[in-house]
Amino acid sequence: MLLDKDPRWVRLVLRIYFNVAFAFFAIIGNQCVVYATKLQILEKRSVNVTRMTNWLLSIDPVKYLLQTGRLPAGWLGGLMIICAALSFVSDLAVSSLIRPVQVSTRCPFSTGLVSPTSQPLTLIPVNGSPYTVTSNAQLSSIANGGPIGIYWKVNEDRDFQAQPEDIAGGWVCDDLDQDEVYQPDSSQADIVEDLINKGLLFNTTPISEYSDGNGSFNHYVILTSSQADASLHPFDVRASVQLDALFDDVKTMKSLECTMNAPAMEWVLANASSQKTLSEWILTFQGSMYNGTGTTAAPDVDARLEWVLNSMVMIGAGGNYLLSVAPPDSTQGCLAQRALIPNAMLAIFGIVTLILIAIPFHLAFLFFRYRRFSSINRSLVKATPNSLVGWMVQAARITVSDNGNRSGHEVKSKDLKHWEYGLRGAGEGRPRLFRKDQTLTDHDEDESIELVESRRE
Repeated sequence: MLLDKDPRWVRLVLRIYFNVAFAFFAIIGNQCVVYATKLQILEKRSVNVTRMTNWLLSIDPVKYLLQTGRLPAGWLGGLMIICAALSFVSDLAVSSLIRPVQVSTRCPFSTGLVSPTSQPLTLIPVNGSPYTVTSNAQLSSIANGGPIGIYWKVNEDRDFQAQPEDIAGGWVCDDLDQDEVYQPDSSQADIVEDLINKGLLFNTTPISEYSDGNGSFNHYVILTSSQADASLHPFDVRASVQLDALFDDVKTMKSLECTMNAPAMEWVLANASSQKTLSEWILTFQGSMYNGTGTTAAPDVDARLEWVLNSMVMIGAGGNYLLSVAPPDSTQGCLAQRALIPNAMLAIFGIVTLILIAIPFHLAFLFFRYRRFSSINRSLVKATPNSLVGWMVQAARITVSDNGNRSGHEVKSKDLKHWEYGLRGAGEGRPRLFRKDQTLTDHDEDESIELVESRRE
């Protein structure tokens, strides 16, 4: 299960839910134990003392089982153990199983470079922010598992992942599989002429760029267009890229032919002055082919050519303007973070919720059975001990009663602060329960003395 929420908040909400649920179990479960004990006394007149506990938490029910050989409170003791286990497991599950995942989805798109524009550009500029945005959009798409291409609209969203509805098409650059090698002292003009004669470049005015050094050149890139500037037709591109790194290396020229497969964007190429535009863009093309000074051409020259050509068309189609407003409810493909809730976590949640619903019904069932007895009978079991405090009060009452004081039945839980357990009278007497303000009788003194003497013997 995936939730469109921050995983941290999901973990927090689930922890609160489980903590509240287990606190609720303790409160309602304790009442179930109380009424179950009272009912058994009323119906059977006696109940085994091992059943007379409160709702035990954590490992206490297991310890109780090991010490007494009985489940606390009968079958409810099994539920105590289940709830204790669920409390431990749920906390581990929330911490370890709920995690963030990235999923493909659609994200809102407000402003950016939007195609098509009503203002066709005859010369597509390269020296502005739109190139950075269109270039980075393709890189973001690749990084997020999407393809590069010509997109209908782009912005600076780093979570962008191009999906079919975002793509108008794209350039495809094919290697002509005919690398030509020239000597280090070959001139640029000779290289261009030879490549044209071999059909590896279009026979139009070639556009080229190079870096000078020691009277030679390297990082040589040539771009040619299939159309003249005033043709008003879409154009293809043939390019040759030097693969070598240094000035005195041989000139190995790899040639490629690039065509655009985006019918809806052909108007951009038809309106552009192809050779002037390529002349504007040559430095960008050349810089994209290498990884810096003194490096050989990148192994993915074809992909880099496509990447730059795609950006060129998007800028032309979007009018070189990054503040265009997209139509209402426009979206773009993106990767978005979701909170993953595995089936195991759902199962734990379901079990806890089922108990949360069932235990109040069981309490109601016990309560109505209890109410069927007369008020006189109910009063007889009102003081039934079912907790630590209850048993302490019961012990105090028995102690008072054993001393012949019938008012011992009036001992209440708030009176326990007046009671102590320890040695009274002789220093080595038997520990017992007594009130702090209780006067020690002669019989008590004699009993303590006898105990001390017997120990000494």
